[in-house]
Amino acid sequence: YGNIVYAEYKNGPELYTAYYYQNKVTKTRGYFDENGESLRKVFLKSPIKFGRVTSHFSRRRFHPIHRRYKAHNGVDYGAPRGTPIRVVGEGRIVKIGRYRGSGKMIVVDHVAGYRTKYLHMSRFKRGMRRGSKVQQGDIIGYVGATGYATGPHLHFEMSKHGRLMDP
Repeated sequence: YGNIVYAEYKNGPELYTAYYYQNKVTKTRGYFDENGESLRKVFLKSPIKFGRVTSHFSRRRFHPIHRRYKAHNGVDYGAPRGTPIRVVGEGRIVKIGRYRGSGKMIVVDHVAGYRTKYLHMSRFKRGMRRGSKVQQGDIIGYVGATGYATGPHLHFEMSKHGRLMDP
């Protein structure tokens, strides 16, 4: 039947509305409020649709391979090998390849100085390369256990202007 072109939701006294808009010239599409503001969040909550957090962001975590306490600058999502990994926001791939302990990794630059890293992938989606533009929700690769990994998972990092943060 196509896209929903208008939606309305009433929560107590508040009324929320959404309009579908598509511009064929700029290829802009999505849902907007009555003021033309996008209703899409800048980042997805998780790069994996169905996964569980197996290790949280921490300044001091016992590393299972190095057998000592180290900073864990990201979040690990446990999932079966081959689970699709989605990019959390629109951006450009600035690094892609195999990097020692990180294994197969993709680094994406986003707006306002944000950068995300996706580590320990089993493989990259075909067509992904340095300089490629990616849209929020695009599949960029698949869960694996490359590099210093004890099992299949995705290690996900986020930083703003070079400062690591808990995603």
